[in-house]
Amino acid sequence: MGKAVLITGCDTGLGHHLALRLNERGFRVYATVVSESSAGAQQLTSKARFAHKMHVIGMDVTKHDQVQKAYDYVTLHLNENGHGDCLWALVNNSAIVDDSLVEWGLPEIYEHVFAVNMFGVIRVTRTFLPLIRKLKGRIVNVASVAGHISPPLCVWYSMSKHAVIAFSDTLRREMRSFGVRVAIIEPGGFSTQVTNETLRHDKLCRTWQHTSDQVKQAYGPINEHDIKAMIRASIGLFQLSTNLDIATNDMIDAIQSAEPGLMYTPTESLMVKIMAAIMVWMPSAWLDQILGLTNPVKYSLCMASIISLVAISRFVLSWNKPMLALIIAKF
Repeated sequence: MGKAVLITGCDTGLGHHLALRLNERGFRVYATVVSESSAGAQQLTSKARFAHKMHVIGMDVTKHDQVQKAYDYVTLHLNENGHGDCLWALVNNSAIVDDSLVEWGLPEIYEHVFAVNMFGVIRVTRTFLPLIRKLKGRIVNVASVAGHISPPLCVWYSMSKHAVIAFSDTLRREMRSFGVRVAIIEPGGFSTQVTNETLRHDKLCRTWQHTSDQVKQAYGPINEHDIKAMIRASIGLFQLSTNLDIATNDMIDAIQSAEPGLMYTPTESLMVKIMAAIMVWMPSAWLDQILGLTNPVKYSLCMASIISLVAISRFVLSWNKPMLALIIAKF
C-alpha cells in the first residue's frame, strides 16, 4: 500500500517545495493551489519526478464547496486510480499576511487573514480527517514563530498562527486515542511570498489608504517612504534564508518518522532563534518599550537601531576566535 499526502497552498513557497520533494520520494501528492493556471501550479507538474503521482487541484480553503469538491476528487481518485494508495497525511500550509496596525484599514483585511490562516485550517482538517483517521496517519499544521510573539504590523498574522497552535494542541490530544499524530511546524526567517518586501509594502500602502481620516489624523502624516521603512524594519532583523530544505526537512520528518516531534521550529538564522527566545521570555513591559508600539514611525526608528546592533554583532561573530581573543586580551 502506497501513501498519499494532501498539501494546501502549493502555488509557491514551502508548500510548492514540499510537494516536489515528497513526489521525489515516491509519495502520491495532491497539491492544492489557488489557481491551476498559475506558473507555480504548472511547474508542479513539469518539475515532478513522477508526474503520474503529482495531482494539482484548484482549491480555495475559504470556500466550503471547493474543499468538498477536492475531497470528492481525492477519494474517487484513490478508489479508482490510486493503485492501492491511501491518504496518509494532510499538510495545512496555506497562509497569507496582511500587515497592519490594529486601527488601520477595513475589517475585510483581518477577516480574510483569519478566513485563510485559521478557519481554512479548521475547514480542511474537518473535511479530510476521516480519511486520515482511517489510516492512523498524520496531520501537519504550519504555524509560525510569530504565533508566540506579536511583532508590530503582524497583529492579524500572529493572532491567526497562535490560533493554529492552539487548534493543533487540542487536535493532537483528541486524536491520540485514534493513533493519529499531529505535528506543528513553526518556520522562521525564510524568503517566501509571505516575507516578500514589495508585496507587503504594496498591501500596507493600500491598507493605509483605506484607513479612516480620524485614525490618520491621530497617527499623523505617513508617506510611502515611512511605510517602506516600517516593512524593512520588520524583516530587517533577520537574514532571510532561501534554503527551503531546512523547513521541508522537518515537514518530511513529521510525515515519515515513526516518532514525529510535536513541534518543529526550522530556521537557518541564529538571529531568529535568539530574537524569538528574547521576545518569548522578556517581560512584556520591556518588550513594549523596545518596540515602541504607539507610533509606527518611532517603531521604525527603534527597529533600525536594533538592526544596526544586530549588524555589528554579525560582523563581530564573523571574526575568527584568535582575533577576538587578542582584542579581549588587550582590554
